[in-house]
Amino acid sequence: MRPLRWLVLFALLLTASISDAQFDIVSPQDATVAALAEAPLPARDRVELAAELLGISQASIIATPPTLEIGMARPFYVRDIITNDIREVTAELRAVSNHLAIWIEQGQSNLFDESLRALAEAFDRNIYDQEHELWGSEANPGIDGDPHIHALFVSGINGAVTAYFAAEHSYPRAIAPFSNEHEMFIVNLDALVASFDLRRIESVVAHEFQHMIRHNVLPNLDNWLDEGFSSFTQLYLYGDFGASMAFLQQPGTQLNAWNVEPARRAPDYGAALLFTAYLYERFGLPALQMISSSGQPRALQAVDATLRTLNGPSVND
Repeated sequence: MRPLRWLVLFALLLTASISDAQFDIVSPQDATVAALAEAPLPARDRVELAAELLGISQASIIATPPTLEIGMARPFYVRDIITNDIREVTAELRAVSNHLAIWIEQGQSNLFDESLRALAEAFDRNIYDQEHELWGSEANPGIDGDPHIHALFVSGINGAVTAYFAAEHSYPRAIAPFSNEHEMFIVNLDALVASFDLRRIESVVAHEFQHMIRHNVLPNLDNWLDEGFSSFTQLYLYGDFGASMAFLQQPGTQLNAWNVEPARRAPDYGAALLFTAYLYERFGLPALQMISSSGQPRALQAVDATLRTLNGPSVND
């Protein structure tokens, strides 16, 4: 991790002149603002809301575990997270390990079964238990009654996205009409270009698996820290520096407010990664885990509370 220390140090030196040049901002003392800052932020419980507003009972969402057989095919809904368009694709089950089932869109014959089996086995060996130790567990067995996590490889979901976890698939279709009713993430075949780089794809899968775990342990955590945890996971498990250089090229990027255009968010990802990497380097892995398990969805408040517990500086220092 020594290269990480130099990268973090460089980032701190680069941003020091920027932060020193800024004026102090006086926080509003208005009682309403203070009350809002301390008000609980309950997560949106779609199951509870469906029961309350639509009369959908808990019993109606319990599913029978699916039977997984190599070569089987089934339809899936796929959402382009940039345009929000939804289409239906048919995918074939090509590899299954103890923890991961891999589906490939039909017609994508350029992916060899041995490569997919290698990815499934690598997930079991290098990611699953390690991320449980880092962050906790995904919903297991989850919506489908199956402990397997499902990965769907498809094309045509927007070249700006390598992969994504969509929480909607964790709900029954009675609640989320376009749910695939699996704990799953979507991988963009177009972003893999012509080669199947196993280590790169493992790193991407590790990133998305953190999001899946986060949805179970604290679904309403501020997005920037959620992404920071996922990017840190890639760094911690794979030495993947991700978008750190994009931030170093734009060191004035605000940590906790992301660009509205997804294609321009690389510096935001880099900022979140370097922030979590800095916390790791200075306070150790337990500090990140304390923040993760704090139950506080407001990210800066979670960080501040943890730093105070460790007798460190506040987030304003």
